[in-house]
Amino acid sequence: MGVPFNRRGKVMDQNLEVMRRLWTEELVTGQYTVADKESGEFQIEYNLSKAVMYPKPAQKQLPILIGGYADAALKRAGVGGDGWLTYFYRAEDFKKSWDKVLGFAKEAGKDPSKVMNALAAADHGGPLEGRRPRRHAGLAEQGMGLSGAQRLHPRKRGHGLGRRMCRTAARTYRCRRTEDHLRSLQIPDGPDRNDRSRNHSAPEGWPITLPPKHRYPAAGSGTVQSYAEPISMTDPNRQKIIEKIDSSRDHAVKFLQDMVAIPSVTGDEAAIQRFMNDYLTGIGLDVDMWETDWEELKNHPGYRPVARGYEGRPNIVATLKGTGGGRSLLLNGHTDVIPVGNGEGWSDDPWSAKIENGRIYGRGSCDMKSGVASHVLAVQYLKELGLTPKGDVLINIVIDEEVSGHGTLDTVIRGYKADAGISGETSDLHVQPACIGRIWFEIEIHGKPAGIQQRYLGISGIALGRKIVEAVQELEDHRVATVKHPLYPSAIDSLPCIIGSFQAGNYPSAFPASALLKGSIGTVPGEDHEGVKRSLVRKIAECAAEDPWMKDHPPVVRFVGYDAEASEIPRDHAIVGTVGSVYTELTGKEPIISGRQGAADTRFLNSYGETPTVIFGPGSTAIMHANDEYVSINDYLTAIKVMALSIYDWCNGAPLQRA
Repeated sequence: MGVPFNRRGKVMDQNLEVMRRLWTEELVTGQYTVADKESGEFQIEYNLSKAVMYPKPAQKQLPILIGGYADAALKRAGVGGDGWLTYFYRAEDFKKSWDKVLGFAKEAGKDPSKVMNALAAADHGGPLEGRRPRRHAGLAEQGMGLSGAQRLHPRKRGHGLGRRMCRTAARTYRCRRTEDHLRSLQIPDGPDRNDRSRNHSAPEGWPITLPPKHRYPAAGSGTVQSYAEPISMTDPNRQKIIEKIDSSRDHAVKFLQDMVAIPSVTGDEAAIQRFMNDYLTGIGLDVDMWETDWEELKNHPGYRPVARGYEGRPNIVATLKGTGGGRSLLLNGHTDVIPVGNGEGWSDDPWSAKIENGRIYGRGSCDMKSGVASHVLAVQYLKELGLTPKGDVLINIVIDEEVSGHGTLDTVIRGYKADAGISGETSDLHVQPACIGRIWFEIEIHGKPAGIQQRYLGISGIALGRKIVEAVQELEDHRVATVKHPLYPSAIDSLPCIIGSFQAGNYPSAFPASALLKGSIGTVPGEDHEGVKRSLVRKIAECAAEDPWMKDHPPVVRFVGYDAEASEIPRDHAIVGTVGSVYTELTGKEPIISGRQGAADTRFLNSYGETPTVIFGPGSTAIMHANDEYVSINDYLTAIKVMALSIYDWCNGAPLQRA
């Protein structure tokens, strides 16, 4: 199962910096950082599922992963292929581990005897792995394998990573035993080395286990992890999908222009939703369009108070029914947009949908009608190609995202869920398993009234308000310094805590005895949402206690308006892997895995909807609410391709096991 780390047929330099560069550039996208350990020889255990990096010499046996060829053998034996067997093992606990593997087999509904026979045959050139190169006897006993060239090539001492033997390897064959799949990797060492097993260990903190390039574990799918099985790159349907989207460029652009041209400020979504309903019905999908029951919504713990109901503002779920036996996928997006005022600051009509410099301009082009369009067209083009997937695809188009997110919450209440979800929110084509939270608040301040002539007898609300602004800034400074999350390395960008509105007084010739401050706080996944609110109240109370007036007349803090919790799914979730792998296939680049610098409706799907959802969309979060909002046409077309191939890969995969 193990291979020496000479992936391009070269003996790698044993210098740590070279290893660090190869590791970060060739195997992963930066999720893990290689620690600055002493230089030394390194060995890589790398198969289809995992990679383990560790230095030698070592003092204890290392964990290896059952996967790769073993999983392929299980699949051919009819007891695998869905990634049910993925387990780290330590040699000193063999019996217990082997029993656990067989236990996994039973839980997964597999025949334990077939599992044992498949693993026994997996790596010895038998019928299940007929093309697998046979092993040199001594190294086979250690769980190591050599290619034919390595068996014939005489190795010399001092070859570093390529060092194996001091003589030509004998071409001795040996059928591997079942337990060899659970054997720790051992490397002979020293000037008198031979084929006997040696006990190696690693410095504290090693080995470093890295995520695979094309196989990602799924969280929350039962006691046994499931994997996203990559579809063969030689599958001719993949090229058909890409060619279909390329040839449909004009249609895709026109469709998005039609969407952008329909004004759909939050509260006025009726026209755009009718347009989407007609279009989805026209391409042959089963469409459910309904209006939210406001009173029923109020009973849900995810509800937040809003000023108006939902009459005439329907939500939509359009379903492409799968052929059966696959995974379901929910594609979520909203059509409501923020106001444009009278068009001040815009170079053209905010609803013009004009094309200029390879961009489509207009309110909603970025946030997020382009994301919704990518979902709809991906499904449409697959359907037109006759490539209906095995699993169901649900296109969820909602209203009121910019104010409350209640459209998605009501989708959950209506009972819609899937094995996974993709939100088309703005992400700059980054793959985003997380989004921040946002809390709106207001602080009411009352000073001492006075007439304008005797203003010196009063206490100004403006003066008091300035102290509160400084206190809020201090809270932000503290949060930026102390709150950490790996997907949000720049805390200053992710954790705004600001006063965005300062209103004081009510007349130019009157003393401003009162003030109303409005602001917001950003949160990251893992924080106590209500605890963050309490920290603001506590900070304002501390500030008031130090002021001779406010200590007896404390400001009133209220949390009103937008209130969205941060949310995330595991970075190694299978849907993250599926989208990331497709992105790499299409662009030749590793995906950027990041956290979204904005709230998203994924919080409802993750927390209440049993639908773990990743964010991937063509729009830019930096542009989404700006004047002259736009989306790149090339990014939009790339998003359609990523969505189409992600649907194809995900929904044709084996069903996930749920707890």
